[in-house]
Formats: sequence, structure tokens, C-alpha cells
Amino acid sequence: MLADWGIVRKRFNGVITEPVPQTIYNSLLNRISTRNPDLHGLVPARVADAGMSGRFVSEAEFEDEVIVPLLKSWGFEYERQRRCPFQLGSQSYFGRIDFFVKDEQGPLTLLENKHRILDDEDLQKAVEQGKSYALMLGLPSFVVASPEGLWVYSLSRNRTRLEQHISTDDLKTEDGQIRRTLLNLRTV
Repeated sequence: MLADWGIVRKRFNGVITEPVPQTIYNSLLNRISTRNPDLHGLVPARVADAGMSGRFVSEAEFEDEVIVPLLKSWGFEYERQRRCPFQLGSQSYFGRIDFFVKDEQGPLTLLENKHRILDDEDLQKAVEQGKSYALMLGLPSFVVASPEGLWVYSLSRNRTRLEQHISTDDLKTEDGQIRRTLLNLRTV
């Protein structure tokens, strides 16, 4: 149970403070006496029944372990935490795009990553954020990614359409389908 926890993988070398992933916390909570959680107000963490939900302690850990290897396997170049300008009236604001993705032909898509997406409300907020960045950059698509899955959206003018959804558990067997979808959306 603890083998997937980063602090254990690091063999407790040096001074390490790291949150407990939700799935490990819930497993530990299930193993202790039922009287103790109630006594101390311990409640299970919310996780989804999909993908790798609850396995990562942060969005950055998810990106390092899942997103970066995925983009590399697809042969895409990427810029992490790219600044994206917004103009509201006379004021300029900047957001940060988690991953700005391109290939030899130029800009392709962006990834808006989240630590967790547990319900439709979480997904909708991520979609709106990804859509706003994609509109500002004139991209034909964007991807919302979380440990629960990847959602690929096409973007035409101000309209989004879900093109593909895949659980992170199925990424190893997706056989380049998402890559092909993203490339096809560029030409539509």
C-alpha cells in the first residue's frame, strides 16, 4: 500500500515532508480502529472511481509522472507554465498555461491540468479555463487532464465539443488515438 507513496520511494532520505496521497490516507484510515477516526474527526478523502484518482499529492507530481512522459511518447514539444496574456479593457492580465504543445508545424494544443476532477462542476471549471486560454492563443483544441482522465475538446469560434475522453488507466493502451485526434483537429 505504501510503495507508491513518494516519500517511501525516496527511502526517507534527508528531510522530506510530503502530503499523503488520498488513496493511501483512505487505506490507512480503513486499517485503524473505527473508534479512532471518529474520536479525532478523521474522514476519508474524496476520490473518484476512475483512473489514477487520489494517487498524486500534487498537480506537479501528476504532470511529472503522467503528462511529461505522454507528451514525449507522442513526439510533441511543450512549454510548461507558459504565460498567456489577457486584455480586459485597458488592463493586461497574465495566466499560466500548464502545457503549451507544439510540433514541427507549430502550435497544436494546450493542456489544462488539475490535481483532481471529482464531478461535473470540477470538469466544467477546468473546461472554461482551458477554453479561455485556447481562444486567446487561437488554438483549435485543448485538453483537460487530471489523474481521473483526459478530455480532448475541439474549439471552433467560441464553441467547444468533447472529441474524446480516456481514463488515465487506459493511457498505456490508447495506441496514439489522442495524438491522432489532436493532429486531425488542427486541419479541421
